[in-house]
Amino acid sequence: MKYFVIVVIVVIAPFSEFVYALDKARWNVGVDLLGIPCMDHDTAPVGPYDYTDKSLRSKHLGIVEAYHFTDKIKRLQNDKGSVQDNLNYTLSAWPNHHGALKAVSNYHFLYSKKMKEHPLFTPAECYLKRAINFSRSDGVSYLLYARFLTKMKQYKEADKLYNRTMELLPDNPVVLYNYGSLLFKMKEFKKAKEYAELAKKHGHPYKKLLGMLKKKGY
Repeated sequence: MKYFVIVVIVVIAPFSEFVYALDKARWNVGVDLLGIPCMDHDTAPVGPYDYTDKSLRSKHLGIVEAYHFTDKIKRLQNDKGSVQDNLNYTLSAWPNHHGALKAVSNYHFLYSKKMKEHPLFTPAECYLKRAINFSRSDGVSYLLYARFLTKMKQYKEADKLYNRTMELLPDNPVVLYNYGSLLFKMKEFKKAKEYAELAKKHGHPYKKLLGMLKKKGY
């Protein structure tokens, strides 16, 4: 006896792309620096959109920035709701929004004393982890996360991220300089000088790192 199995697959492209984007934008991307799992705090009914996609920015970014990532919010001042609310909304809709990622990092460091009273919806490192998971080719998100980890003295993890950043943004003077600064903190002075000189070669204006290395005899 023969059995005939007919499988009908209907693919709706926009829907499948949406589901794929949702999967990439998931919040369960590991744990924060205290070892606590990153939790889902999605508050935006739109998105998720990739900030590096110019066509998406032209269509959908204006409303979010007009109402949620305003100039006041960029300066970490309440505007039509709390800073935390608006940053979370922005990053719910645009997981790798560079300005908002920088803002949550700044909030973490500038307002660390207030974090217990007015914490971010989820730790800054969870927003940053979610961003690089969402858009794995977005070098700027990797750079922002690497800089955050450097400030948190998580040097080994930052080193891994910088290596990925340099793959995505080769010969970028800002990346080269920041990586050189990390190497200086790790006391890898010879290698730090190599990257400081590369940064200078590619147009980075700051000479502070080279000055610090000179004092160390390099």
